[in-house]
Amino acid sequence: MNTPHKDDIYHDRKSRPLIKKRRVTRMPSETKGNTGAHENKGNPGHNAPSAPQRGIESWKKDHPPAAPRDTHHTSKRRHRKHRRRRSDSMPFPNKIVMALLLCVLIAYFALLGITMHKGREAAAARTEPASPVADTGIAEEETVSQAAPATPWAVAEQMAETIREWERAQNALNRAASHNNRDRIDHAVETLEKALEQLPSHLELQMALADIYKEQKRWDDAAELYWHILQADPHHNQARLKLATILAGQKQHDAVLKLSYWMLESDAYNEMPNHLIAQAYLALGHTEQALPYLRRLTTLNRENVVARNNLAVAYSRLGNYHQAVSLFNEVLKLDNRNSVTYYNLAVCHAQQLNAASAVATLSDAADAFGMAFVRAWTTSPDFDPIRDTEDFKRLEQYVATPEAEQTSKAPGSTPL
Repeated sequence: MNTPHKDDIYHDRKSRPLIKKRRVTRMPSETKGNTGAHENKGNPGHNAPSAPQRGIESWKKDHPPAAPRDTHHTSKRRHRKHRRRRSDSMPFPNKIVMALLLCVLIAYFALLGITMHKGREAAAARTEPASPVADTGIAEEETVSQAAPATPWAVAEQMAETIREWERAQNALNRAASHNNRDRIDHAVETLEKALEQLPSHLELQMALADIYKEQKRWDDAAELYWHILQADPHHNQARLKLATILAGQKQHDAVLKLSYWMLESDAYNEMPNHLIAQAYLALGHTEQALPYLRRLTTLNRENVVARNNLAVAYSRLGNYHQAVSLFNEVLKLDNRNSVTYYNLAVCHAQQLNAASAVATLSDAADAFGMAFVRAWTTSPDFDPIRDTEDFKRLEQYVATPEAEQTSKAPGSTPL
């Protein structure tokens, strides 16, 4: 068997050595199995190479061996190219961001664990039994029985009893409303009082009965029930408001101020508490303290005639007659049948020594309400500053005559 020649070994693209088989050219005269030198019998002294050897040498000349490829740099470029294309690589800034996020998560979970641990410690401290105190065994048994949790059966029984109480209260309220609609107030009161004997702590029953007491003008009974409701539920706005209204009618202004300020803590823009405070300060003679609440009322409701009239009265008491006159005129535009506003406007003109405007205002009041109505006003000391003027004297003389009763047009009814 022929062995490969050393020059026939070369490298391929993957740098793996391969062996190329040599092609051996055999001459026709070469016998099978004769691999040695062929003897030339015709020229025995001549040592020329045999035909097979000459063929191999010529083939080597025509086919020189290929030089081995330098695969070192090619391999480095290939690896560098694959390294650029690798998708699992991450830029350095992204690595920093991911590291910071990981640190934040670790800190969050650590803080959460510390908080939960402190909460468990606090709960354990609250549930720890108190220090032993020298006492009888009976007291200890009572304490243990009170601290024992209620069974589901006991909770279900309590809920069922609550539902039955609510149903009885609703039936009583419905019957009382039916009696009240039929003007049978006494039957409604009797129904609610019997229901309260069975359910003394039911707030809706107390509220309904207190409202009926208020309609019947049983102020003390109504105020007592409203007070009981507030003791059970301090934030019951309707009970506070109705109790303050009753106390304002009884001229208990200090109590009204306390209840009204209490209501303003939860609702600063409620008109009724502001109105009660303003009325209480006006009744106590603290006009300057009433002004902020009167202004707030006129801002909250521009069509509130009572608030505008009260604000004008407050300005007139403080001597600010110019603003008082402006507000009184606005009130008359909204309600031209307000007799008190006519009187107050005429007084403001009299205090400004404007007799013509005062007489014109009184004449308009006479046209609206009659001469007898105005005759009583002219005797008031509020008109003393203009009593000696000719316009006011002429008005006094006319309203005092019998002919004034037969006409509704007073002298000077047209503003001068």
